[in-house]
Amino acid sequence: MPRILIADDLGLYRKGLRASLEAALPDLEVSEAHCLDQALMFLEVGDRFDVVLLDLYMPGVVSFDSLRAARDCYANIRFMVISASDSRRDLIGCLSAGLHGFVSKFQTDLEIVDAIQQVLNGAIYVPPWLARIDPLGGVRLESDDLTIETPLEKLTPRQRDVLPLLAK
Repeated sequence: MPRILIADDLGLYRKGLRASLEAALPDLEVSEAHCLDQALMFLEVGDRFDVVLLDLYMPGVVSFDSLRAARDCYANIRFMVISASDSRRDLIGCLSAGLHGFVSKFQTDLEIVDAIQQVLNGAIYVPPWLARIDPLGGVRLESDDLTIETPLEKLTPRQRDVLPLLAK
């Protein structure tokens, strides 16, 4: 039975996501944490999760490095972010930290459930509208006041495999 830990400081959202996941994936066991510290306590006491879903802007998440550190400590667990942000900068920060997915809270319930299912099945998930491949070999990010280019070499081999498929 797959196990997921949802860590989000917004209780109503956390409980709603849990209910949606349990309804869509009846064999799933879901636990909840209200901050990163509580999520890490679950992991430290030996609770075994297949996926840990973290809100990017909840208490305790101070940087992408803190996400990378959590992922490094628990290498057998797949980590993904769920966020109200739809920023490409946040997406690339999560992928660069080695996380296995990024889901926007603006996506539909069906899209979020599908994304989590994909990560449970071993895939890396990125919302299609947040990924654009630069033909010169990088992921190009743009906003009104920001242009960042991230070479594909900084991504994991699996992330490099997935990005061209997203572009299609």
